Amino acid sequence: MNDPNPAILLLGNKRDLAEGGRKVSEEEGRGLTDKWGGSCRWREVSAKLDEGITDAFEEMTNLIEIKRTGQLRSEAKNTKKSKH
Repeated sequence: MNDPNPAILLLGNKRDLAEGGRKVSEEEGRGLTDKWGGSCRWREVSAKLDEGITDAFEEMTNLIEIKRTGQLRSEAKNTKKSKH
């Protein structure tokens, strides 16, 4: 499938460093996601401190699920339960 607007999660690593020690600032990252638009999101993570990694994977999964079905998986489960 050729989706002209794919789900993109742009990650800035090294969240544990001060703003001056990063290669890409939060402002730059957010600017790129605004420029790319659509389903593009920005998150900062720290592999060193294991911060935000799991959340990033969960968010990417949610973005893909929303694009694929139009709703989150948990919303789909609730819809199915309410039909019974």
